[in-house]
Amino acid sequence: MNRNRQLTTDHRQLACDWRITIKPQPRRPGGERVYVSINKRGEIAMNAEAFRRIGQPATVTLLYDEVHKRIGVKFPVPLDRNFFPVRRYGRDQQMRIVRAARLLKQFKLKIPQTLTYKNCPTIYLNGHPMLVLDLGHQTNS
Repeated sequence: MNRNRQLTTDHRQLACDWRITIKPQPRRPGGERVYVSINKRGEIAMNAEAFRRIGQPATVTLLYDEVHKRIGVKFPVPLDRNFFPVRRYGRDQQMRIVRAARLLKQFKLKIPQTLTYKNCPTIYLNGHPMLVLDLGHQTNS
């Protein structure tokens, strides 16, 4: 019986420190955000919106701008001749992943931790869409 009283007393002491978690606000209309990340193994992950913006190809072409330290993930064309397969990824299989370790090795790039890009820009290179990952401007996670 004393033990129950002790538990009850301890419970009262803890109760005054509890705080309610605030429910996140629903997303605002205006389109889904683009999210892309690259980890130290060279795996480039992109959400459905990023994948849609480059045309949802089965393969992509990877480019590197050495002067500006930027990686490009581009819609492939036959003249590119070097393609990397895009695979489904994640719990709901909505994300896409490109294994780009070859890019890191070829250009001697070191990614110390996962770099994330929210709203990363989409440009057109020779008329074909390309996501641009600026290695100097990202969010570390």
